[in-house]
Amino acid sequence: MIDKVYKRKILEIAWKRVKTNRGSGGVDGESVDAFAEQLDERLDQLHAELRTNTYRPRPVNQTPIPKAGKPDEHRLLGIPTVYDRVCQQALLQRLEPMIVRDVVRIQNRLNVQAAVGIEANDDEGRERLCRYCARPSFALDRISQFSDGRIA
Repeated sequence: MIDKVYKRKILEIAWKRVKTNRGSGGVDGESVDAFAEQLDERLDQLHAELRTNTYRPRPVNQTPIPKAGKPDEHRLLGIPTVYDRVCQQALLQRLEPMIVRDVVRIQNRLNVQAAVGIEANDDEGRERLCRYCARPSFALDRISQFSDGRIA
């Protein structure tokens, strides 16, 4: 998986997202603009560290900010370095599609189970669920409203 994260193109896309989000620098004090001035060197360095498994995130700059609706109370906001934000964004780009795909798959299965009243916790239920999903009209059933008012 990490080999997909440290590809130069992925790091460049991650950088563009970090640059768009702006934000302040972390404990190293490096701003987004300062990172941009050394972009090629910084992305090469991150690529090499990820590839050789020597990347270590820096400490986070903890800044107190007021709590919403409670001006006398504060909470700590962790601000990572721009370098670490690029790495985090690259990871997010690779992991998010897989997580979303799995969540959608689980939601679809649960929707079908709920819509047709099938419990797939036993062999018989799993078999009935598979037969139901294999029906030609399955896709139409999924987007239509059921007689009891539920929408799958």
